[in-house]
Amino acid sequence: ALAMVDGAAALAARSPLAPGELARRVASPGGTTQAGLDVLDQGDALARLVMATLAAAAERSAEMAAATRRGIGRTLSCFDEADEEVVIPCGNFTPQSD
Repeated sequence: ALAMVDGAAALAARSPLAPGELARRVASPGGTTQAGLDVLDQGDALARLVMATLAAAAERSAEMAAATRRGIGRTLSCFDEADEEVVIPCGNFTPQSD
């Protein structure tokens, strides 16, 4: 499944055709690909999922930015030789403006 998605993304990235046209060309009428595309197209399911995903990411980004401005959650995260995560609190500081 991952290879299929990777290949489809690579094809869409380098093709002059719109993704919908590419899908039409590879989906056999009544076939498995078309059945899957029909589900994604029904009620704009894929578009709604993508929009909800982007909205959640934007909301979380705003929360994290606000916390950073307040000096909350400032840490440095890295991995040691044993591949264990090490989190170092950095304390509060006031960002300097340019």
